[in-house]
Amino acid sequence: MELCYPRITRIFLILSIFGVLRAHARTWDLAVTIGREVNFFSSNGTLTGRLLNPSAVSLSAIAYDPESHEMYLGDIRNRNTSIFSKNLQEETKIWSPLLPNVNFTNIIGMVYDPVTSSLFYIDSILSSILRLRLTSNKSTRDFSESSSPPEVIIDLADKSPRSITLDLCTRTLYWTNSNRSSPSIESSDLSGTSRKTIINSNLYDPLAVAVDHTSGKLYWLDDEEGITYKVERSNLDGTQRELLAHGKHQQPVHLTIDEEFIYWTDWVHSAIWRLSKTPSPGREPEEWKSFLETNRDADPRSLVARDNLGHVDCVVVERMRESKSEANSEVYEGLITSTEDLGEDKKVEIVCLNGGHRQGNRCSCQKGYDGVQCETSVCHNFCVRGECEVHEGIPRCRCSSRFRGRRCEQDVCVGFCLNGGECEIQGGEPVCRCQDATGVRCQERIGGDGICGLLCTTGLQEFGDLDRIICRCLERNVTENSQCSMYIYGVQNKTLVIILSVIITVLTTSIIVLSYFVNKLRRRPRIKKRFVVSKNGITPLTSRPQLPGNQCEIMIEDCCNMNICETPCFEPNRRNPEPICNKKEEKNSLLLDMEGNNSC
Repeated sequence: MELCYPRITRIFLILSIFGVLRAHARTWDLAVTIGREVNFFSSNGTLTGRLLNPSAVSLSAIAYDPESHEMYLGDIRNRNTSIFSKNLQEETKIWSPLLPNVNFTNIIGMVYDPVTSSLFYIDSILSSILRLRLTSNKSTRDFSESSSPPEVIIDLADKSPRSITLDLCTRTLYWTNSNRSSPSIESSDLSGTSRKTIINSNLYDPLAVAVDHTSGKLYWLDDEEGITYKVERSNLDGTQRELLAHGKHQQPVHLTIDEEFIYWTDWVHSAIWRLSKTPSPGREPEEWKSFLETNRDADPRSLVARDNLGHVDCVVVERMRESKSEANSEVYEGLITSTEDLGEDKKVEIVCLNGGHRQGNRCSCQKGYDGVQCETSVCHNFCVRGECEVHEGIPRCRCSSRFRGRRCEQDVCVGFCLNGGECEIQGGEPVCRCQDATGVRCQERIGGDGICGLLCTTGLQEFGDLDRIICRCLERNVTENSQCSMYIYGVQNKTLVIILSVIITVLTTSIIVLSYFVNKLRRRPRIKKRFVVSKNGITPLTSRPQLPGNQCEIMIEDCCNMNICETPCFEPNRRNPEPICNKKEEKNSLLLDMEGNNSC
């Protein structure tokens, strides 16, 4: 069955969904947070207004209620307030604190539900999605007076939630998980139940997600590894996935859509980029608004488009979605709704990217691109360590000096230098800096004499653990290289030399001290015996009377410590020439001589 609507009817259906047929013009179409302020733009890029929030620090999330004209802002760095609110029709410039910062709340995504007057937001600290029910009286929307504190509806402790959006007709929440180990896009109802994984393949770091009510499509940004990013879309259930843009040198942050375009913020260029929802072949994203000159202290962050908000006429939306399923290739205002074949008289609308051309139901890609829509470059993730170039459709890598191989996957320095040598690249080739070894790869160990030769010939002060303290170098000869001989044979270690020196010093000192005491203990015993004798040496006195003029006193120890006893008053008899057996007998002989006997 084929449905055909007049052109005017199609346009009316699309516009009536959001009630944009008004008697008066709107003051803004798109709002973006940047630093502490909100900038408002018309659809042609004209700046229509700026609102500063003096109490804010870094605005990170934005939501809007078109019925009440209430705007909500999340602050990621404010220590006092996490969410602010303001009625844009009021002349006051004051933003009211809506939610205080409790336990370091960190809001990075936010969406407003006009049916339940609730804010759904992501807290990256809690890794959870929370709901804040708002009171109907705007004057009492200060959280301190509210009876409904935030409630956690989805705990994502094992994930890294980044962005959140809401399908107003199906009452479904969608969010991105940027966990590198398991990135995904998931959904659930507003109570947190019926949780489903929509997409979990071919994702790297999904950053932002948005729902297009007119087409029933899900759009998202994926920041790939390296310098590339992707803009993709699919049906709300994850089917019919399409790649819309695959670019480089951007750091996308947040995403929103209106009737015709996809908008996202980029921190590399500090700008807002946009892309048509029905891109023509070869058309690239355009830089829609730059903030490099106007806002140098902050980068654009969160976006909201007015066309995709409000009380959506879900009856009209449902009728359009049903018509797409019945007429599998019907197009409304250039919006492709299906890629299924309807018969020989129908042609499938496929968008070929990167200069590809459609041939029947398939894309004929230019050299260097592949995929259903020519969306994938053959260089994508091909070179491990190098730059990729396409030659006649074949990817080739220009490797850096350290790497080799078809994909630059081999490190030439791995296992090249032996025996502790250090590898470096010189002139594109690996070169080894050896220690205690020689050779191109340090494969030959050097003995002690060889090491000293290197020290002397090169003039180095040290070589590994060896220095000039151990090597003795001779004077340099004009015709011959200087020679060197080992002062201590064998390769010596500085630390070992120091330890041995200390040990030798201690041992030497110990020997000297012990020798002194041993010598002192081995001396002859001191005989402290006194005799009084006459000067003529005839009669020794056994008593000690007052010494007359012909008597004197002598200590035996004075004589016994000498081989020949010489005193001023006593001259012993000459000893026999026969040798005395020992020192004890010699002492006894001296005593007998003093008494007039001779036993030797």
